[in-house]
Amino acid sequence: MKNAGTISVSTENVEDGIEIRIRDEGIGIRDEDILHIFEPFYTTRDKGSGLGLAICYKIVEAHSGDIWADSIPGQGASFTKAGK
Repeated sequence: MKNAGTISVSTENVEDGIEIRIRDEGIGIRDEDILHIFEPFYTTRDKGSGLGLAICYKIVEAHSGDIWADSIPGQGASFTKAGK
């Protein structure tokens, strides 16, 4: 988020473990980008390697979890991790 906004973190017990959700009030993620954000070296930024979310994905996967993103452009994004 370039200016100000809120980032919230919530947790919930689910049948197979725990769900962690991180939500922001940023600009959101375009539909055409959300399909690729966990791919190594994919970035929409001028600076950065495009490895951050790819590494997060691999860490979650290594612990038998799932991670996904939901977003409405202009209304922020939500990343959810579920698993043991």
